[in-house]
Amino acid sequence: GEFVLPEGTQSVRIKLSVSEGYATADLVGLQTHSHVFDINGEHKDATCEEDGYDVKLCSCGEEQRTTLIATGHQIVENAAKEATCSEPGNIRYWSCSACGKYFSDPDGENEIVDKGSVIVAAKGHALTKTEAKEATCTEAGNIEYYTCSVCGKLFSDAEGKTEITQEQTAVAAKGHTLTKTEAKEATCTEAGNIEYYTCSVCNKLFSDAEGKEEIEQADTVVAAKGHTLTKTEAKEATCTEAGNIEYYTCSVCGKLFSDAEGKTEITQEQTIVAAKGHDYKDGVCTVCGAEDPAYVAPGGEEPGGGCSGAAGIAASLAAAAVLTGTAALLLIRRKKNNRT
Repeated sequence: GEFVLPEGTQSVRIKLSVSEGYATADLVGLQTHSHVFDINGEHKDATCEEDGYDVKLCSCGEEQRTTLIATGHQIVENAAKEATCSEPGNIRYWSCSACGKYFSDPDGENEIVDKGSVIVAAKGHALTKTEAKEATCTEAGNIEYYTCSVCGKLFSDAEGKTEITQEQTAVAAKGHTLTKTEAKEATCTEAGNIEYYTCSVCNKLFSDAEGKEEIEQADTVVAAKGHTLTKTEAKEATCTEAGNIEYYTCSVCGKLFSDAEGKTEITQEQTIVAAKGHDYKDGVCTVCGAEDPAYVAPGGEEPGGGCSGAAGIAASLAAAAVLTGTAALLLIRRKKNNRT
């Protein structure tokens, strides 16, 4: 026949006896057993999509299997990101924070197998060259550099590998290299100048040693003073004394001029009119009346009729008086005769 152990029974002892051809089994004693599943058996974690399980074993060899339900995807949205010149971007996609899979939908139904397909490649820089500009005395220059029209960044190389700042492109102004021109006083005919400074680099002119006050060449000029003329009247030469022409003397520079405008300069010698010298006739100057000391009259007489010096002059005056008296007397007599 069939013998069923009571539930929870782990073992049983049976006493068999045979009598008259029959075997008799007597239940001597039962030993009961309760399962304790405290031995770890096979284990498989549940995934987002698949169930797992956990097996525990009893010391009797009995196992207990527990099903671990699939967790489902832990969906995280990844917003679209535009690529820059130097950094890649990405399209909008969803990813599971548990399994790391990518999906094209928020429900995690359409997996993106090729993860690289979500990447948008970096655009690369669109570079424009700025030519080098030499610094001047007052204005800064710059080195050659390149500007990206997309991101606005600056680079020292045409490949856009070495980024620099705006400050690093600048070349400082050189500053003026000044030479002083001393002041020069104007004369009557020549312009002078103020004290000023010239930059040997840019050729600009300045009124100050610091090169802050720029001026023009015309601003440096001190106009010629012009002559201050005094007229000397003409003086006729005599037989024995020199005369002079009309001329003008500048009281500032001392120069002489033949004209009132001071345009025609002359020398002192050129103002002189030489003495005329005597014009002697019969031992007497026809201009001034002076006697020729070297004159010898024909027959040994003194010049002018044999008289010389004061005596000669007195005799001449006396003779003139006699002649004048005689002439007057004759005139009176004629008038009387006419009346009669």
